[in-house]
Amino acid sequence: MSISNYLTSIAILAAYLGFAGGWGVFFRQSGKSIVLIILYGLLLMLPASLMLPWQFSFKILVWGIGLVITLLFATQPDHMPFWFWHRNFAYGYFGVLMLLILGWTANTGQPVLWMWIGLPASLTAILVWYRAFIGYFRGFRMV
Repeated sequence: MSISNYLTSIAILAAYLGFAGGWGVFFRQSGKSIVLIILYGLLLMLPASLMLPWQFSFKILVWGIGLVITLLFATQPDHMPFWFWHRNFAYGYFGVLMLLILGWTANTGQPVLWMWIGLPASLTAILVWYRAFIGYFRGFRMV
């Protein structure tokens, strides 16, 4: 298995679990809007779940982890650290995801793929990290 395949799998897994966390946040913030919650599930999570490129047994494991992450982000239990629920954590997480996508496109050896996916991903990583750390640079400390 090549490094490109590993980066592809890691990026897909990170994106899927990020969407699961986003769904949990959406649960928490949408209040009683069950229609919006179901639409998120049907339009994003269901297609993403069905199209995961792994064997069925591994898909079940990933679905279970995704469900746990969704529930964690929906309930935000007190025993978890505060910074985990902060939006700056999400910015940092998705910045790393964008770098994984950049690495994947760079290892495919296809310049068109790098131009259309890799370059925007790298610019997005810079922007979300800037957004994550702007509070830190202005004196806001998350401890």
